[in-house]
Amino acid sequence: ARNTHTWMQESIKAGVVYKEPFWKDHKVSIIVSNQGPVIEYYDHSDSTNSRFALCGFLHPASGNLKRVEREEKVITQLKRLFGREAGEYTSYEEVVWQNEKFTNANTGETFLPHQNNGNSIFKESLYGGKVLISNSETSPVYGGYMEGAVFSGNQLVNKMLKEK
Repeated sequence: ARNTHTWMQESIKAGVVYKEPFWKDHKVSIIVSNQGPVIEYYDHSDSTNSRFALCGFLHPASGNLKRVEREEKVITQLKRLFGREAGEYTSYEEVVWQNEKFTNANTGETFLPHQNNGNSIFKESLYGGKVLISNSETSPVYGGYMEGAVFSGNQLVNKMLKEK
């Protein structure tokens, strides 16, 4: 597992909360940008339309910046995209996954995207069959993506049903 690339390990996810979903006036729910720091933004409002946010993934190099610098750059980008009202946010939240203990093993090695995803060792059970592993990184197809997680989960369920 320490030698397997975790899709989120170099990711930074940021959310900007607003009182009103002004981006919906522009009929926008997804934004892809090559002029960062955020590469992808998504409408992250709740299903009751009572809380509104834009959420996105920052370029991994943004991890070298301080939190306040990332926040400033994210808001500057949003103002460039939507205008002044994008600067009227109520909160900025982020997770720098490279700093998270259980997402990044911090081995000092650099892994290629999806390196060792689907490795056959993940098919082995642990502790006498009491622990089975299934996630996006264990999948032999679409490793590191949601489709891989679904595939891996289905494989594990089928294995468990056969062993019953």
